[in-house]
Amino acid sequence: MNPRCINPRSINPYVFWRFFTSIRLLIDLSIIISLFTSFWHSIDLSSIY
Repeated sequence: MNPRCINPRSINPYVFWRFFTSIRLLIDLSIIISLFTSFWHSIDLSSIY
């Protein structure tokens, strides 16, 4: 990150960047959870059969 983003005049890009990274983290977490649940269900089915 360049140091110009730290000054109080450019608080909007910083807030936007924090918002964007939080959205990306939520999306990645939901994708990981869905993949893990599908993987877990496939393991359960294979252990049943």
